Amino acid sequence: MKKVFLLVVVFSVSFFAKAQWSELGGTNSLGTNQSIGTMCKDAAGNFYVAGSITNTSSSYYIAKYNGSTWAELGGNNSLAANNTIYCICSDATGNVYVVGLFTNANGKYYVAKYNGTNWSELGGANSLGANGFISSVIADAQGNIYATGSFTNASGKYYVAKWDGTSWSELGGVNSLSANGSIVSLYVDATGNIYAGGTFTNGSSITNGKNYVAKFNGTSWSELGGLNALSANGFILKITSDVNNNNIYASGQFYDSNSKDYVAKFDGTSWSALGGTSLAAIGAIEGLETDAAGNVYCGGLFYNGSHNYYVAKFDGLNWSELGGNNSLHGNSGISGIIVDANNNIYTAGGFTNNLGSTYVAKYTTSCPAPPHAYFSLSPNSATPHDWIAVNQCTGTAPLSYHWTWGDASAADTSATPTHVYSTAGYYKVCVTASDANGCSSNYCDSSYLSRMNSANAMVTINVVKNTTGINDLSKQYFSLQPNPTATSTTLTFNNELSNATVEVMTITGQTIFKKENQSGKQFSLDLTNQAAGIYFIEVKQTAEVWRGKVVKE
Repeated sequence: MKKVFLLVVVFSVSFFAKAQWSELGGTNSLGTNQSIGTMCKDAAGNFYVAGSITNTSSSYYIAKYNGSTWAELGGNNSLAANNTIYCICSDATGNVYVVGLFTNANGKYYVAKYNGTNWSELGGANSLGANGFISSVIADAQGNIYATGSFTNASGKYYVAKWDGTSWSELGGVNSLSANGSIVSLYVDATGNIYAGGTFTNGSSITNGKNYVAKFNGTSWSELGGLNALSANGFILKITSDVNNNNIYASGQFYDSNSKDYVAKFDGTSWSALGGTSLAAIGAIEGLETDAAGNVYCGGLFYNGSHNYYVAKFDGLNWSELGGNNSLHGNSGISGIIVDANNNIYTAGGFTNNLGSTYVAKYTTSCPAPPHAYFSLSPNSATPHDWIAVNQCTGTAPLSYHWTWGDASAADTSATPTHVYSTAGYYKVCVTASDANGCSSNYCDSSYLSRMNSANAMVTINVVKNTTGINDLSKQYFSLQPNPTATSTTLTFNNELSNATVEVMTITGQTIFKKENQSGKQFSLDLTNQAAGIYFIEVKQTAEVWRGKVVKE
């Protein structure tokens, strides 16, 4: 008994994914199962992460991504930090600075500097002499470095330390800020103003005042907006501004009257909850950033109704889940957010991939040169039951692939897979091509693939590389009109062909006519006496091959 194998796609579709989440560097490229607590991106585009991640020597380190691979900054065990890293920053010349819970040989907390070759203690051994951990470090446009945390001065007051290239000093002078609690976050705006936030309050003690954002204008410290203007009822963990410094934003563990955490906005006159009560975060907001268009992004210990942690975006009117509901699918909290020059969003924290490894998630917001997914599918006239799919996917290298076959089989991820169908039926073949920028495109075939198989052999699809100039008729090289057709169709090329071979085949691979030594730009293909269905057309000229299909009604 004859066995019929059918592979059918009702329609074809090709689309570009203009925005999506991906793993920076590829799946498991960072290769750690420990929490990422801090991120930084330098002017050259290098990416740095750290936190609880340790190397094979159990030392805490900075992981650097140079655009293609992750590696330990400075080489294996070069920093050899003995405890958690809380913050990373870089200056205009590419130096990298890190701080945290780690100490030097004398048990003192310090700022570590990497100058492109070596790690050193900024200012020399014990020059800062911090008596408590350092939670934040930033650099201004002039190259000054600022550090702060749980360390205090001789009066027991918490302060911001400034390194001016020669020595450490207390920013604003001794006891000028006079904070009564630890300083968690620092931020410098485009005009050089310094902002600080943390557990400190404006009261006589940490327990009877309100948390606030402190601003240093180059001369003195003040409470941003005036006394009790923000009046936060919890810690301030992050401060940032928009691109024009028109607005200052703060987030942390403070909450509104509904016990929901929110992002606070200072517009130059007063503080307000960004978006009103629409964010309604259930948990601290630890990551906060803006893009060039004025959108605000935040993340932290809050999650959606599916208990997935996510990055929230405020577009000027509303808060929404970046990428759509459950798109990031974070299974743990978010510690930081970065926006690059192309407005791509990066985030990291305790969340892991399907293999249990933590990673940096990248959300691609635009694809200046998006990939194009496509394959042409036609019967192999030389081999019965065999079909050839020519991989014509293009995009910024390296491309990755995801082939699905429409049956119950697993997807293939190589550029040129082979698939065998074991059961007769109607199937859809699709490929998704993803480029180095995290952008993707999808294409599904729209052909009927039918085989009368008396030998019970399987129907096979072989994907081959586009190495012989194979192109599709629907591309820019020529057109088929009309298509569909009831009688004939005209094949029109953009350029003159010389000594070409034009062949028309049925979906079973049978050649219905073949014309050799054809020259010119137009060829008429008469299908009047052919049955209704799909016909494949193949045009060969020396090393070039073009394939396409036409529907006879």
